[in-house]
Amino acid sequence: MLEGIENVGEQEEKRKMPLPMVHLGTAHGMIEEGLLHIRDFPAFYLGSIAPDGVHMRKDPGPEAKVVSHLGTRHTSDLTSVAMFLQRHTGRENADFFLGYAVHVLTDAYWNELVYGPYTARYGADPSPVQTVRQAYYSDTDQIDLLLYRELPWRERVWEYLRQARGQDVGEVLSGQEADLWKDRTLNWYAQQPEKHLPLRYIGVVTVREFMGRAAIWTAGFIRKYASL
Repeated sequence: MLEGIENVGEQEEKRKMPLPMVHLGTAHGMIEEGLLHIRDFPAFYLGSIAPDGVHMRKDPGPEAKVVSHLGTRHTSDLTSVAMFLQRHTGRENADFFLGYAVHVLTDAYWNELVYGPYTARYGADPSPVQTVRQAYYSDTDQIDLLLYRELPWRERVWEYLRQARGQDVGEVLSGQEADLWKDRTLNWYAQQPEKHLPLRYIGVVTVREFMGRAAIWTAGFIRKYASL
């Protein structure tokens, strides 16, 4: 197990992941704060959402997302991410792969800082009105839509995504799958109706603060293991 993330795996079977605006917000924070030297912004942003491209397969099956997330879906051991960074960085077109690692690491950090506390709050609710899964997505869907509509950098990042082209990640994910997920992300938010349901367990401030902290933590991990 790699240092700094010892508690991530305590409830591994109950892990949930953040939605695209959180991944893009973490990637944006890394660029904005100069935490990593990124040359190809479109490639980096696309990489930061690419692992979820497996959803564009006709019948991906549960193992497909395990593979696309480098085997980290049910474990707190991030050795595979360190190896991925060592294999795919130190070359001219590395920014897509750096973004890919940012996505996987952000998922792991989310489970420690956000999803773990969420399950505790849900468990302490004496009369929840939804299942634990429904309540999670009720809050996170609304927050992601709010971030899409309010964050000042969103339009600029959307333009970068429009310019980006996916790359094959060995047998893990094809560039075409990454592009299909990009197209889905670019169009999905504008099609969603505005909701005004109460946020019961996860707040907007929590998610905004998470993106800033995740950018710092993830950049530190990458600097340690990547060939930059």
